[in-house]
Amino acid sequence: MIVFADWACPHCQNFEPTVQQFITEFVVTGRANLEHRTLATAGGQTTVAVGKVAACAEELSPGSFWEVSRQLYDLAINHRDTYSVAAATGLVAELLGVEPGAIQECTARAGQVEADQRYANEVGANGTPYVMIRYADGRTALVSDRTFEGLSTLVTGPMIIEVDVTEEPSHDPVAVANAIATVAAIPLPTSVPVDLSGYPALTFPGSVVGTLRSGEPITYALTVPEDVSSVVITAASDDFDTTLKLTTVGGVSVAANDDDDFAVSTNSRIDSNLPRSSRQFLVVVASFGDSGSGEFTLNVRQR
Repeated sequence: MIVFADWACPHCQNFEPTVQQFITEFVVTGRANLEHRTLATAGGQTTVAVGKVAACAEELSPGSFWEVSRQLYDLAINHRDTYSVAAATGLVAELLGVEPGAIQECTARAGQVEADQRYANEVGANGTPYVMIRYADGRTALVSDRTFEGLSTLVTGPMIIEVDVTEEPSHDPVAVANAIATVAAIPLPTSVPVDLSGYPALTFPGSVVGTLRSGEPITYALTVPEDVSSVVITAASDDFDTTLKLTTVGGVSVAANDDDDFAVSTNSRIDSNLPRSSRQFLVVVASFGDSGSGEFTLNVRQR
């Protein structure tokens, strides 16, 4: 399930208990997963900034996002007058035991909120909460019935590809609470492996040398380990002006770039958080204007 939300949005606040119930019933037991996308509506630019803080919490302490999100809802509901990036930074610093400066340094380069906005534009999400389901084959559909019963039907219905669970679900309240707090690290059903043998492989971490012919883009298959939450991908060439695009195997854009240094460089660089829904990606190398050709070096590493 994909939820576009704004912590300051009253409808999102009303929907949050249903989200928590969905996590307890279906995510913790391994039957589904949840993907949060920050979409600023009621909170405006404050939510954009707060979203960067939340994304950085996950980067600095993988698995912390959902507890941070829960506390941000508490902040927006019960302390509405103090809902701000400063309050969110202080909250996360205390929760993670880090200096506020570390969070501020991270937010200066965080790009997940912008990626969420681009995705919202692609799927037509213009209000919150906006809820979608993504099936294991990459198809997505808008969810109109946002009651818990309606969401339950999406998981238990015949269109869902069941995911084998090798361990019995825990009924220990502490274990459940810990699982909810770390649910961001659990792959979505969309992480069911897809056959990408039709694409040349970009090994993680590593590099390949390729040749672009007549401006025809080349697509590489990239699989990253479960514990990798962000990557740096570069494309360098002395022969043409490179462009880069990173997408999920379902075609959802994650990041794109056409100049590493806008002033002087014709190389490309993507520095991006990865969606928790996927471990398999496609990396597209092309030329600016689709007219260049020549040799290039493509590299990927963990940020």
